[in-house]
Amino acid sequence: MTPTIDYQRITDPATAIESLTEEERFLLETALLDRSVESTERVCGGYARLRGTRIPIWTLVSFKN
Repeated sequence: MTPTIDYQRITDPATAIESLTEEERFLLETALLDRSVESTERVCGGYARLRGTRIPIWTLVSFKN
């Protein structure tokens, strides 16, 4: 039986990613690989981010460390 996750209580992306099943994590990684990087002055403070999202690249890099 899969544990129930209270997604309303997750406050940071790392916790959300850790709570994914293997299949969900694979789908997330595939979706992220299919996207390219973009930067817009008034979105995410102008930092580079995944195209079509508000996920800055520096956030992804911080997860790696």
